[in-house]
Amino acid sequence: MRAIAERHALPRPGADDWLDGSDVVFGLGTVAVLKLVAPPFKKEHEAEVIALRTLSAHPEIPAPSLIARGEIEGWPYLVETRMPGTPLGGVWRTMLDEQRRTVLVEIGAMLRRLHRVTPGGLAEVGPGWPEFLATEMAACAERQRKWGLAAHLVDEIPSFLRSAAPLDGEALFLHADATPGNLLVRNVGGAWHLSGLVDFGDATVGRREYDLLVPALFLARGDAARMAALLVGGYGYAAADLDAVWRRRMTALSLIHRFNDMTRFLEPPYPPSLEAMDRLWT
Repeated sequence: MRAIAERHALPRPGADDWLDGSDVVFGLGTVAVLKLVAPPFKKEHEAEVIALRTLSAHPEIPAPSLIARGEIEGWPYLVETRMPGTPLGGVWRTMLDEQRRTVLVEIGAMLRRLHRVTPGGLAEVGPGWPEFLATEMAACAERQRKWGLAAHLVDEIPSFLRSAAPLDGEALFLHADATPGNLLVRNVGGAWHLSGLVDFGDATVGRREYDLLVPALFLARGDAARMAALLVGGYGYAAADLDAVWRRRMTALSLIHRFNDMTRFLEPPYPPSLEAMDRLWT
């Protein structure tokens, strides 16, 4: 990391500059972030570079700007501006419900703006949305079984996915990993507000609900007021849009999501069927 910083005339990083993440990530004060990616994940690196370059023309999206990219000893890296704020996951439990709803409105509005961005070259990285769906639909039941989802729910997955509303039909710019760790907030005058969206390594194209299910599961967690803040107050859905067909689609995509262990959100006694899981979206 010091060699990368020196290469780009940046401040010398120290051990205390290490940031949490699935990649090797260092923050250089308020100046920049260095992100080093293991060689097997070069496609994710390429997706992030394309996403950041695309978003450079869209200041309405609070995303980092790409400063430089390169490779060192076969490992790709990028240098990006450091976004202000702290990861939402670290402060969410300290917020009052009113503050949480405010932040959820801002998350929904930001994702709506992101989905209006033309994805450009992002559509050419990795499999297209139809291919992605086919692969993940075939793999998700066994994956959820390994994660410990109740057997009666796992056994229902194939037929449930076949009966779900069509899951293709959109090719929108997706972040695809809007977790509390990738959403940044800062306190302004005693109130928390969204300040950034980071880590575009999973950026892809697809249906809007695929982006919405992550903050819905991690942050709204079946709370009607929070869900309304995210989806109606923020994203702009009409309440009537969030019908049984929409809820079924959300459940299907949550099962398909390749990193989404559903046991994090379902506790015993488990629902009697996947259809009953629509309580997650109320």
